[in-house]
Amino acid sequence: MALLSLNEAAKRAGKSKRELARLIHKGTLRTVKGKCGGVTIDAADLARALAPQQAPATAAMVTPHQPATGGASHLLSVSEAARMAGVPP
Repeated sequence: MALLSLNEAAKRAGKSKRELARLIHKGTLRTVKGKCGGVTIDAADLARALAPQQAPATAAMVTPHQPATGGASHLLSVSEAARMAGVPP
């Protein structure tokens, strides 16, 4: 585990210390208490926090006006799912 100071982490990431502090405050970037009580950051956590986030898969979404096609007949529209669950319209 390679621990970096906030300064070192900012330099490696090409970000300001303020930007890293925001990530820490949001909980996106974890910190570890250093021996002298300062904040250190694991290099692996830094890489994970700055990696591009993947968008959730939306290809399987079906709307009531678009029936499932292309072998995806197991997908239900919202109204079909509600009807099967016994939810009144």
